[in-house]
Amino acid sequence: MKRRTRAPFAAAVSIAAVLFACVLIFLIMKTYSLAADEDEVALAIDYMDDAEAWTADDENVYVLSRGYTLSTSGSKGGDDDNGYLFVRVNSVPEDGAFHIIRTFDEPLNLYSYSDIALMCSLVEGSEACEYTVAVTLLSDSASNPTFTSSAFLTPDGEWHTLSFSLDGWAGRGDIVGIEIELSIVVLDGYSAEGESLTLRLDALTATGTADTSVEEKFTASAFYADGAALTYSGDAFLWNAYDGGSVSWSPIFESEDSLDGHD
Repeated sequence: MKRRTRAPFAAAVSIAAVLFACVLIFLIMKTYSLAADEDEVALAIDYMDDAEAWTADDENVYVLSRGYTLSTSGSKGGDDDNGYLFVRVNSVPEDGAFHIIRTFDEPLNLYSYSDIALMCSLVEGSEACEYTVAVTLLSDSASNPTFTSSAFLTPDGEWHTLSFSLDGWAGRGDIVGIEIELSIVVLDGYSAEGESLTLRLDALTATGTADTSVEEKFTASAFYADGAALTYSGDAFLWNAYDGGSVSWSPIFESEDSLDGHD
């Protein structure tokens, strides 16, 4: 009697094993990728625990450092965060706004980040007013020296995370200063002038990954200059006209869609 061969069965088992291994590797890689995204570490710009680094623009505004207690540790930005800023306003200015500012000895590079976040808490506010926190970043960039974004803050004494998008701002690679403003808009004829309040600030961080795919196309070779030699230096394009007259130049993109969302 002729023996039945088991080769087809063995081949099928081998193929199944290979396919299973491929699927398993794919799932492991996918799980690792998701975990990496979830564990993305924010950059601590300022833990807001050193009052001496900040200056107020009004004699009635005092910037103090405060350590954490059981009721305030919810805003803690990390193991190295030792406290928060306690900004006391003894008398609200006539224009309803006050600022604190700090500068950096070395420019801060946030080019790869898409957002900044700030923990805020407003104490002693009035329901008859609207409160807005504005963050202004000051840059060494000649063409984009400032960036300002704002968000409403509820005066409930609780900690809130305010987020501000940096997308599209070319100056974020050379930040030399930060200004934080609290402005007050009164409702129904109410006046906040002369009143007192407390603003608590903590954990100023940079988060997210910026989409720099279009910005990186801005190189000298990507521009056409009519009658001039075009070079790139820092964040500015420099050109020398051959005839000493006016020069026209324009960016060249791979497609019209690449301009969407960018200045």
